[in-house]
Formats: sequence, structure tokens, C-alpha cells
Amino acid sequence: ERAGYEKKALYEEQSGGGISIGGSYAGDGNVISGNGTGSGGQGVYLFGADARNNLVVGNYIGVDATGLKAISNRNNGVQVLGGGSNTISGNVISGNGDAGVRVYGYSFSCFCNVHVTGTVIRGNYIGTDRTGTNALRNSGAGIALIYSREAVIGGTNTADGNVISGNEGGGIDIYDSYLDVVQNNLIGVGADGITPVSNNYFGMSIQATGMTVRANVIAFNSGRGVVVFGVSASVSNAI
Repeated sequence: ERAGYEKKALYEEQSGGGISIGGSYAGDGNVISGNGTGSGGQGVYLFGADARNNLVVGNYIGVDATGLKAISNRNNGVQVLGGGSNTISGNVISGNGDAGVRVYGYSFSCFCNVHVTGTVIRGNYIGTDRTGTNALRNSGAGIALIYSREAVIGGTNTADGNVISGNEGGGIDIYDSYLDVVQNNLIGVGADGITPVSNNYFGMSIQATGMTVRANVIAFNSGRGVVVFGVSASVSNAI
């Protein structure tokens, strides 16, 4: 049985490295929902230069223990501020008050923007329930990368792909980043690759350099499939 329950939300804030939140075995995952205070009401908050090599795996974030009902965190489901090489995998991240996952490059030593490197986001349902075919909207984008470098959303294997659908904002929003890869994701469709579960804006918005966007299914979104703002990107998808 999944740890946690809707009347007692679990809140994680971690500035260290090498921490596992949840796990890949049955019963390892947490319910991290209903948080409204502390560091802006994030579900999971990884912050600071030492927030590296952390794993967020197999949790229900913004939903109840059944994975079928939203119990919103007031802000983002997962917020990464600084650090690097963190992996967010196999979670249901839905129903949150802002983005499902927000990664922001920032340095507390200079109080300036520094690109956060090596984030991996794979195998998650972001904006849907645990079935992957019904919307439980995050109020912002499904995934927002801001000042990111060499992030991977999805991966080379089909199983690495995320379902990024049903969000109130766009599916994926990438800003001032470079060398990120977006591959094998379902954006605006359900986990079956057929059922429409539209994001309520664009499928993807890219303002970045050296992007690779390939082998994604991007369909049924309320706005454009992919919006590219004057940058270099290799795009090859079913849209």
C-alpha cells in the first residue's frame, strides 16, 4: 500500500544530495498532497547548490492515495531550484496549483541565474490520473524548464516517455535553456496514445538553443502543437 494518505500530506524539502523520495518497489511511494504552506506550498522542493543526484520516484504528488482524485499542492508538484543531476521518475504529478514539474537554474552564491544541468524526467504521468487517460489538471504547464542545460524529458526507450496531458497551461515550456532532449513523450494524448487528453494551451513552447525534440506524439492540444521562438532545434515528431 502506498505510504501516506489524503488527510496527512507529506512535504519534502531537501537541500542535500543523494536522497531518495519514494522508490521503485511496491509500497515505496509516498502521497505528497495538500500542502499549502512552507516554501510556497510545493509538493517536493529540491533547492540549493547541493541538491544533486536526488531521486523522486514512484510517488503520488497532488493526488490522493487512489491516484484518481486531486488534492492539490498550492504551488508546483515538484520544484527544483539549483543543484543538478536529479531524476524524477515514475510519479503521478497532477492536480497541483502551478506546474507539475518546474526546474529553475539559480545560484545562491551569486544570486543569479546559472543553468541547472542533467535533470532527467521520465516515465511520469503529469496532468492525468494514474490511468493516464483522464485529466487531473495542473494549473500551470506540465513541465517548465527555465535556465536548464542537458535535461532529458523522456528518453531513448518508449518506456522512458512521460504522459504530459490535461494541464491547464502548455504541456512543456522550455525557456533560456540549451542542449535539452525531449523524446518519446505523449503530449495531449493519454497513455494509450489514442485518447485525447488535451493541454489547454500549446503542446510545447521552446525558447532554447541546441534542442532535440523527436519521436513524441503531440496532439489534441488547444493551442499549437510546437511553438519555436527564434532558436535552434531539431524537431521530428508525430504532430
